[in-house]
Amino acid sequence: MNRRILIFFFILLTIFNIFTLLGIGVNYVASNILFSDEWPPKLMKKYGLRIFSYKADLSGNQIENISIKREHFLVKIIPMRNQLHQKQNELLALLSSDSADKENILKKQNEIQFLQNQIQSEVIQQILNVKNELTPEQRKVFFRMVEKRMGGASPFSAHMQ
Repeated sequence: MNRRILIFFFILLTIFNIFTLLGIGVNYVASNILFSDEWPPKLMKKYGLRIFSYKADLSGNQIENISIKREHFLVKIIPMRNQLHQKQNELLALLSSDSADKENILKKQNEIQFLQNQIQSEVIQQILNVKNELTPEQRKVFFRMVEKRMGGASPFSAHMQ
């Protein structure tokens, strides 16, 4: 009988500890990751609009308009990114080949630079499209997030303070 009571309390304490650890973990994630300015870039790609809409207090209409613009942007940009990755792999193959032809390497490099410029133009256009949907306060939040995504201090820092 005593053994059953001990086992019961052991199981009960184990369950309690698991829930306590889960509570601490959820609190940590919520306070230190989800709602911090140091949102990890990989998660930002996946959850960016949701986090941005929370931080910038976007209206339903703004979220819908930005989502539509994002979908149009992705339709254009994904094939370009795929093509860029393909060209980069081709360049790597040319560079690693025993009979590397400098002319073909430079040609491939120019193709990659052309695609990178196209992608950069599309990204800038997307940033401008989103910016036009925002209030001045929301723009500050948006450009802080763009700055973080780009890896740190930027010319936006001076303008946004």
